[in-house]
Amino acid sequence: MRQNTFKLPNDLIDDTSLSYTARRLAATLFAHRNALGCCHKTYEQLAQLSHLSVATVRKAVRELSARGYISFRTTRRCSEKLGRVVYGKTEYQCDLSFRHGYTMIPREIFRLDKSALSDSAFSVLLYILRSIRVKGNPALRTYSSISKISERTGAAHSTVCLALRALKQLPMLVVQLCRKVNGAFAKTSFYLSHVLHAAGEQ
Repeated sequence: MRQNTFKLPNDLIDDTSLSYTARRLAATLFAHRNALGCCHKTYEQLAQLSHLSVATVRKAVRELSARGYISFRTTRRCSEKLGRVVYGKTEYQCDLSFRHGYTMIPREIFRLDKSALSDSAFSVLLYILRSIRVKGNPALRTYSSISKISERTGAAHSTVCLALRALKQLPMLVVQLCRKVNGAFAKTSFYLSHVLHAAGEQ
C-alpha cells in the first residue's frame, strides 16, 4: 500500500534558483518514483499529475536535469499496430543521495489544482513543511516571518502574501497571524492539522 508521504530532498526545496514550476514537477517525480528512484511517465501524464502544461513540463524537466536533481532517457517499444519501433514512456531517475536530508511531504498536496494552490504557493508550502518537519519538533509547528519566507523561497513579499492567503484555506494547515503585546504583527504560526499529523507521520 502506498504511503501517505514521500521523501523530497531538502536541497531541492531550498534551491531558489529553480523556477516554481520546476519545484512543482520535481515533487511530482519524487512522489511517483519507485524504491530505486525511477519514474516512468509520459509528458502528458506528468502534466496531469502536476497540474502543469505539457510545454511547461518539458521545460521543467530540462531545468531539473541541468541542476542534477534528475536524469532521464527516452524508451522505445515495438508497436504491433504500427509494425515498427515507437517511442515509449520516458524514464526519469531521481537523485536519492539526499546529501542534506529530506522532508516527508504529504501526497495530499497533489489533490489541489492551480486554482487552489498556485506554483509559487506550492513552493511556499514546501518550505513551510520543511520547517515544520525538522528533527526535534514533535509539535509539528513553526513560526516564520514574511521576510524569511521570501528569502528562503526566492518569492517577492507580495507573492508570499498571496501564497499565505491561499494556504489559509487548506485543511491540512492551520495558519495563524500572531500579534505582540503592543498589537503589532509578529511571525506567522504554521501548524499541521491533526488529521494530517496522524496520516503523514512515519
